[in-house]
Amino acid sequence: MSGDNPHHLRAGAQPRLSSSFALAWAEVIEASDIFIGVNASIIPAIPTAVRNTFAAYERMANLATKAGVEGRHKNHACTPR
Repeated sequence: MSGDNPHHLRAGAQPRLSSSFALAWAEVIEASDIFIGVNASIIPAIPTAVRNTFAAYERMANLATKAGVEGRHKNHACTPR
């Protein structure tokens, strides 16, 4: 890690746990959209990393839920654009 890079992100366990609970609840209520609240001001600074993270989350959600595996619906992470 570099201390002089202001755009370096390090995600701890809390965001991962929160998104896991959100996905579990979305599966229970059969929702396909999961709204992710992030500070939109970080997206222009590191657009590729942020968008890749949310795209990976969507892929994981579609592989980790019964509805995603069965093809009943695709999970979508709704984020600031």
